[in-house]
Amino acid sequence: MTRVVVLTTALIALLVVLGSRTAEPPADLAVYNGNDVTTLDPQRMSWIPDMRVARLVFEPLVQNDALHDDAVIIPAVAERWSVSDDGLRYTFHLRADAMWSNGEPVTADQFVYAWRRGMLPDIASDYASMFRFVRGADEFFAWRVAQLSRMELGESEYSGGDPLWAATLEKFDETVGLRAEGDRTFVVELREPVPFFLDLCAFAVFSPVYPPLVEQYEQPDPSTGRLVRRPGWTRPPHLISNGPFEVVSWRFKLGMRLEQNPHWWNR
Repeated sequence: MTRVVVLTTALIALLVVLGSRTAEPPADLAVYNGNDVTTLDPQRMSWIPDMRVARLVFEPLVQNDALHDDAVIIPAVAERWSVSDDGLRYTFHLRADAMWSNGEPVTADQFVYAWRRGMLPDIASDYASMFRFVRGADEFFAWRVAQLSRMELGESEYSGGDPLWAATLEKFDETVGLRAEGDRTFVVELREPVPFFLDLCAFAVFSPVYPPLVEQYEQPDPSTGRLVRRPGWTRPPHLISNGPFEVVSWRFKLGMRLEQNPHWWNR
């Protein structure tokens, strides 16, 4: 099994003091990451150290080939895709052997779920603007902001947070150009042609997340309707990911240990 250790500056200093003493078996590869990771929530990532680890732990629809001079787009979770003649509709076909680290399949509706998270003002993604090329994303974001403000002012048409959240999900489905057609087909409709859209899809914030896990830590507040986030799902041993590696330990400011994901399709 391949093991990777991601080192931070603090850990390197500690190793100088302690020498080679360690309770863990030696890694096959040690990588210096500069600084510690701030989050392993794909939709919340914004720092380069986060993105480096994200490429090892999560897998989006496509990837930029790091071994090619032009970083060309190559298949990842999507084994193939097509683009409509007008450049407004992308249809991604997910590979049947794309799996989460718990052995469950990666499905199209999980991409819808993750991209919706990225569009929600509740999540406060630094890269939320990257989703605005999707048809209806701006309208949905503005509607959600307005509804949360009305709820806080006591002017909402909804009786509480749960009805507002139900209306939010309905508004998303009605407005935003994202849909799953079965388990393995993910359709994206854009508001205008975007020549670099596939490069966006390779960015970490467009990676899927595992809804049954996230929903244990992320629920709408019953009085305000705003999503309340607890970050526990992003840390081992809870984190479920779909990339070539999974995180088995993470010591803040010291380092992170990754091991090969036995369920990754390209292992």
